[in-house]
Amino acid sequence: MIVEKKAMVVIDLENIIDIPMNAALQYKDISVSVCDVNKFNVHNLITVNVWSATKTFTDIQLMLMQVKGWSDVERPLKEMDFIKIIEEMQRLKSKQNCPYVLVVCSNGSTRTGTFIALVNILERLKAQKRVDVFRTVKDLRDMRPNMIDNKELYKYCYSVVMQYLSDFDTYSNFQ
Repeated sequence: MIVEKKAMVVIDLENIIDIPMNAALQYKDISVSVCDVNKFNVHNLITVNVWSATKTFTDIQLMLMQVKGWSDVERPLKEMDFIKIIEEMQRLKSKQNCPYVLVVCSNGSTRTGTFIALVNILERLKAQKRVDVFRTVKDLRDMRPNMIDNKELYKYCYSVVMQYLSDFDTYSNFQ
């Protein structure tokens, strides 16, 4: 997916991707190695080199963002931290000039669904100045039934929107 879709940004919501610091991992003809690691409060940002021994694709340098602190599925990070993660993801996507972002979690839906829903919700809110959280979640669930599969995550989406609006309101009134 990274090679085919040119997804140069990978968001790991559970720290399930483990690449050793001083060695290259190899899977068939593809090798992966860590180039640089930057540690922040709510995430680690890892620069990863990917290359093919058979030169089936050109060498790739991608950014792996590992989100810290989302140990309980039903209660993610503090709302403001989640907003910062999304903003960092958008900055990386722009910097890497990539059309797609790969988001991963252990089951591919619970954390990933919440993350994707909130990215969509906040983008719509910025662009249209209004958003329908229910509709956004429903559309995702129509594509994949287990996305945002419990009431706590659904309520969390609303609380992130309220936090975002609260912060936006604070800065817009700043003189």
